[in-house]
Amino acid sequence: MKMDRRTMLRGSAIGVAGLAGGVLVGRELLADDSESSSTANASSGAASSGGVVAFRGDHQAGVDTAGQGHATFASFEVTNRDRAAVQNLLAEWTTTAETLAGGGVVSDDTGEATGLGAASLTVTFGFASSFFDDQCAPASARPEGLVDLPSFPGDALEDAWNGGDVLVQVCAGDPTVVSHAVRQLRRVGLRVVALRWMQNGFLPQAQGATPRNLFGQVDGTANPETGSSQLDDLVWVRDGDGPAWMAGGTYLGLRRIRMSLTMWDRMGLAVQEAAIGRSRTTGAPLSGGDEFTAMDLDKTDSSGALMIPADAHARVAKQAGPGMLRRGYSYDNGPRRVDATGTPIDPATPMDHSAHGSMDHSQMSAMMDDHDAGLMFVAFVRDPASQFVAVQQALSASDALGHFLSYTSASLWAVPAGRSSGSVAAGIFE
Repeated sequence: MKMDRRTMLRGSAIGVAGLAGGVLVGRELLADDSESSSTANASSGAASSGGVVAFRGDHQAGVDTAGQGHATFASFEVTNRDRAAVQNLLAEWTTTAETLAGGGVVSDDTGEATGLGAASLTVTFGFASSFFDDQCAPASARPEGLVDLPSFPGDALEDAWNGGDVLVQVCAGDPTVVSHAVRQLRRVGLRVVALRWMQNGFLPQAQGATPRNLFGQVDGTANPETGSSQLDDLVWVRDGDGPAWMAGGTYLGLRRIRMSLTMWDRMGLAVQEAAIGRSRTTGAPLSGGDEFTAMDLDKTDSSGALMIPADAHARVAKQAGPGMLRRGYSYDNGPRRVDATGTPIDPATPMDHSAHGSMDHSQMSAMMDDHDAGLMFVAFVRDPASQFVAVQQALSASDALGHFLSYTSASLWAVPAGRSSGSVAAGIFE
């Protein structure tokens, strides 16, 4: 009997939904040497902190896998663009990732994760359009869906968080296991790739509930069910959608979003909920019901005003595209004091609040953008143009939540299908 998502979330053995999108499990969780055997096949569950997530399968792990507690997103530039060198590295990276995901020890292992087991480690590889330059990989192998992203309204992109040819998403239930895996991949790749940027993230592990983002809002209620036709339609590339190597793969849209926590914290609850379109306490839409009740976008209050405001985040996102599988992680890099121009200021310098009433919004936002924390927004989609680009354009243009956000990165990556053997990227070169 198939349980619905609401029933599963209420079960005491079920984990949480992934931040910025309930993460859906469709991959077997095996036992490693340090854990008794267990199998996870639960919708929107958080992965166990132990156990082995199978590296091999029809799809790469880390897409429809349950959300682990810790993640690192690492972007690498290919510095040695000789194709043979690149292919050899990708084969070695695949072997390294498979060994570590199985709880094993790689050659010349640095040892800091000894005794921690696999901890549900997943390593997912994606490739930017710049990878398909007829040096690293054939230009003819670039899928049409791997579009060059347009400039989105309100972008505040920073060089420190953009660029790269290969993205590696590493997730696990233990932060040392994540750090260790990234370290081994970087060590193996030293002569071929260089780290462009890296961001760590974390995922709340509240059992039996959709997790909350740093705004305190439940985040990820509306993701498609694992194993469902909706998930197949929204996430997995099909034969005929592009080159053969992408069939069974997906596209990863990534946005690093800094949240203006200081500004948000000064808003009243009514303002916060209106910007989201949902109750902070329950996650229910402002039109009524519980967390999983469908939004009634036409419902009005006694004065005739829309109960879910026209610019509410939930409304704009729902109307902008057909849906996606979101698998985001929060991040917190600590204080970031800035003045109204975005220039860092001395933390010992008192802030003059007397002028706030006469400041325009951009000035207030800059003054209160004093903490580098937010969300690594990850969206897995089958068609980037209609599912990722269209939604980002709509959100950037008219989302009330955007007053409290700075989009510091925008990137799109082709994620190959899983393979039963050999390099995960072998199909690109066939």
